[in-house]
Amino acid sequence: MVEVIELARDTLFFDTEVRGPAEVEERAQLAKHELLTKVPRVIRRLIGQERLNNALLTIYNGLQNKRLNKQLIYTLLDTFLGEILEELKEKEDLLVQDNVEDHVNQSPE
Repeated sequence: MVEVIELARDTLFFDTEVRGPAEVEERAQLAKHELLTKVPRVIRRLIGQERLNNALLTIYNGLQNKRLNKQLIYTLLDTFLGEILEELKEKEDLLVQDNVEDHVNQSPE
């Protein structure tokens, strides 16, 4: 789990690879193309091609802001870790409760 978090952090915030404007534009166009073409057909039919493309382009354009992307990642990571840690806390509480019950049941009368 820690490795995944560190990889995401390093990729998003410490990417030191210098890209030229042509490569940046090529990657942006590839990302836009993938976003617009990878939606399942059933969703395209349900929403409609034009409305779906408009919505996807709005999302794409919104994700072009580096500062907002960092804030989004922090928020998602915070939510994710909060859920994981809460689940672990609940499991720990159950284990402690089971241990206390076992100890009480084993005490001499």
